[in-house]
Amino acid sequence: MRIIRLPGIHHDANAVIISGSESSLLVDAGTTWYQMLQVERIAGHLENAKPLERILLTSRRYPFAGAAKHISESLGEIPIHIHSDAISVLETGDFYTTWANRYDSDMPSTECLEVSNGESFDLGDGSVTAIELLGHSSDGMGYFEVEREVLVSGAILPRADSPSRWDLPGGCLPDLVSSLEIISDLAPKSIVPARGPTIK
Repeated sequence: MRIIRLPGIHHDANAVIISGSESSLLVDAGTTWYQMLQVERIAGHLENAKPLERILLTSRRYPFAGAAKHISESLGEIPIHIHSDAISVLETGDFYTTWANRYDSDMPSTECLEVSNGESFDLGDGSVTAIELLGHSSDGMGYFEVEREVLVSGAILPRADSPSRWDLPGGCLPDLVSSLEIISDLAPKSIVPARGPTIK
């Protein structure tokens, strides 16, 4: 099992490859700005590993989801999974609620499958569990690699030196508090936040 953080470039969120003995997956995709480079980065890390079987998104926001369609198509029409609240937004390529407009960019129309709280993905010598982490937005998800206790948190934890935000469209303070309690109870050994280095 290998867990590889691809540091976000410019406005991109961190992307994480989780590669097991039987399959691999990608958590988050970044913006469309560097999507071709992102495909090269992913392919380079998977040269001697199992190919990607799915893309898991922590948020509909453009820095997390913008490149998902291009990566999926480039690597063989890989299914993209996201919280049910984000599916219609991504399928219509909504310019506003994905925040693509804040980056003077278009959001590609992206077909997605629903991922449910507690859903598990077996990779052979490890597994990844989806965890609903609301508060920053209504579609927040985290993904926990169970055996190595690594959490990819998404936007609920922006970075090690930045506070969580709830005062944005779709945010909710009680949900944020509940999500932070979930993370605390989970007690991961490592957390990959939205941006910046891993939190140990």
